[in-house]
Amino acid sequence: MRKPVLRLAVALGLLLILTSPGHTLEAPKSIASITLGAMITEVQDKVDLASAVPLGGANFLMRAPLKPIMGFESGYVVYGNCKEKGRIVRIKVKYENDDESFYNEVLSALKHRYGKPAEWRGNPFGTLKIWKWTLRDASRHSIGVQLQRYEGDDDAFTPGNSLKITHSDYLEQEKACYDRTRKDAKRASQGSAAKGKMDFESYLPH
Repeated sequence: MRKPVLRLAVALGLLLILTSPGHTLEAPKSIASITLGAMITEVQDKVDLASAVPLGGANFLMRAPLKPIMGFESGYVVYGNCKEKGRIVRIKVKYENDDESFYNEVLSALKHRYGKPAEWRGNPFGTLKIWKWTLRDASRHSIGVQLQRYEGDDDAFTPGNSLKITHSDYLEQEKACYDRTRKDAKRASQGSAAKGKMDFESYLPH
């Protein structure tokens, strides 16, 4: 009778650990009333779709700025433009409160909720502080949570305090779709070029 009792004790102990403060059973998916995986049309009242542009020149992702939301100074939503057009894969918000004490308060709350961050991406000068969590949702999808504080002059970083959540699996699906589409287009182009013969002199300067 000892083994069943021991198994039950272990199971109850594990359940207690997972449901206690500092542990979570599921990664976050929403912030500022916007949810990863939702369609961009569902939140068009919160997003300026008319100002949407490709993210970093990558046509498989679109980035649209957020309209004013209480508690947040600015932000943007990234959504797919290949496999699942319009599906939200990333949300980034900049808090109105730029105080370092507020950053530390959010950091403390995230550590309490999700445990120790998996990665540090700050710089040695202390002007850039980035903590990142890599979590799993109920479907075992990878969700990245990144808290950032920046006090420098580099336009590449959002000044003040900001938070970004990313559905890494959905983002990878969009990239894979884009890569596949690009390969297909390249093969089609090469096939068309092969039909005709080019004079070798055409490859040389004259």
